[in-house]
Amino acid sequence: MDHETLAATVPPSSAVPAPMPPVDVDVEGEDSIMARFGFYKRRSEVCRNAIAYPLPAYDSRTVIIIGCGRGGTTAVSGVVDALGVRMVEVSQPDTRINMEDGEFVAAMLDSQPEPDAPRYPGLYRRIGKVIARRNAAYIDWGWKDPSVDLYLEGVIHQVRNPLVLFVVRNIFDIGMSHLAAGGGSFETAFDQSLQRYQREWQLAAKLGLPTLFIGYERALADREAFVAQVSEFLRLTPTVEQFQTAVNWLRPKGGYHPLKTAAA
Repeated sequence: MDHETLAATVPPSSAVPAPMPPVDVDVEGEDSIMARFGFYKRRSEVCRNAIAYPLPAYDSRTVIIIGCGRGGTTAVSGVVDALGVRMVEVSQPDTRINMEDGEFVAAMLDSQPEPDAPRYPGLYRRIGKVIARRNAAYIDWGWKDPSVDLYLEGVIHQVRNPLVLFVVRNIFDIGMSHLAAGGGSFETAFDQSLQRYQREWQLAAKLGLPTLFIGYERALADREAFVAQVSEFLRLTPTVEQFQTAVNWLRPKGGYHPLKTAAA
């Protein structure tokens, strides 16, 4: 059977479809949206990152990682710590898995603030004391808290050279991750994540802090490029070992695992 006969016997339904053309991105439209909030659009081969300018001149930095629970903030916090910015305390070994500062977590759990409730001066004072201790102890440090939108505005004046990493993940994947962790219904996780992203977006725009917007899936798609982008934004010059540790911390399939942190 020749090639022409063979081709004629293949039913049309089994034909390999032509590849889909790349989706056009309205770059000017994106720029217009970002400009309304005072952000500047920066591009790379991997992803489009929105960065609030101008970046301050500084010899120290405080990194604030925001996003949703189960939304990739742990992964990004581990990268920052591996690059030399202290994100957890040596006295809190358990936090090296979820990369959350235990004192910030305890303050939130004790206060139980709600988005629609009045301001919490007691929480502000307690968080402020933690910030003051970290400022005194470290040149470069930071913290990750998916609930930071409930108190950041009340303590931001105490934060030295704040730099924000805003992590965004596919909402469907966030909901499924909550289900896998036994964290309630998919519907609740979906709804709460949307509300949190909206509050954090509005807060970032209001405070006007230098902010790197991170697409979690895109970060995992090219880990080396992502670590390089974070290093550039934070104006860090990591060693080869630090850079590779940060890359290895990012797992393409996600999940939690211990990290030898800057605090160790």
